[in-house]
Amino acid sequence: MQLAAETKNQTQASHFVRMSKAWADLANSEPPVACVLARLRWHQEDEILEKNVVLVVEDEPIIRRETVQVIKDAGYVVLDASNTDDAMTILEERPDIRAVFTEIRVPGRVNGMGLAHAIAERWPLIRLIVTSSASKVDNFPADWRYIQKVYDGVQIVAALRGLFAPRLTVVN
Repeated sequence: MQLAAETKNQTQASHFVRMSKAWADLANSEPPVACVLARLRWHQEDEILEKNVVLVVEDEPIIRRETVQVIKDAGYVVLDASNTDDAMTILEERPDIRAVFTEIRVPGRVNGMGLAHAIAERWPLIRLIVTSSASKVDNFPADWRYIQKVYDGVQIVAALRGLFAPRLTVVN
């Protein structure tokens, strides 16, 4: 029992150190990102933040766990899949998913880019973030976000905030 408590404390301490570093990096970042994330923090503490559901599709377990944790820490509800076939099943079962974060090179009948295109066609209101180690991606729609690996939590949260930000429309 004591060993489990010590392990839990070590895990929490490790998580605290990781998030403290992310907030420290944020403090040294460009003001727009810092302002948005600072407001996010206060909204989370006041429980005002709307709970959008995000699906993470990543085949590497460690990267998937870290990405899921960062997105949860930002106040989102997170689901995850290790391949595109499982991701499609989850999407069919969960109409509340509002965004998908997918690696391009992920196993399944289609790769992550094929998954993103299928989502855009079948569920056009779902927002998409695609990631890869490639420096450039061809045929990339303007309303998607691309994050090149190796990424950090600040980049993920900023991309999600950009996707979920209210959009202004001009009325004539």
